[in-house]
Amino acid sequence: MEPRRDKHEDAWFEYHMSPGRIQAVPVNRAGWLTLLAGILTPLIISLIAALLFYNNVAALVGIAIGSMLISLGTVVTLAFIKGRRA
Repeated sequence: MEPRRDKHEDAWFEYHMSPGRIQAVPVNRAGWLTLLAGILTPLIISLIAALLFYNNVAALVGIAIGSMLISLGTVVTLAFIKGRRA
């Protein structure tokens, strides 16, 4: 019989919550890759948008802000789903 595994044994992040502040830190390779993808994705999308909409500032700003919000929401959600409390 296989020993029981802790449900947070494969956690990607470790987070600490205090009043008015939430701090999450990657703890393994999957967490670091998720954080890196969360940082690079809006950057790449914004660069592509700059190439496509180089004369339309409103579209460029909208795409940049939208991609940052989606990326931030994904990383924060994964920090809670795949994370453990410190």
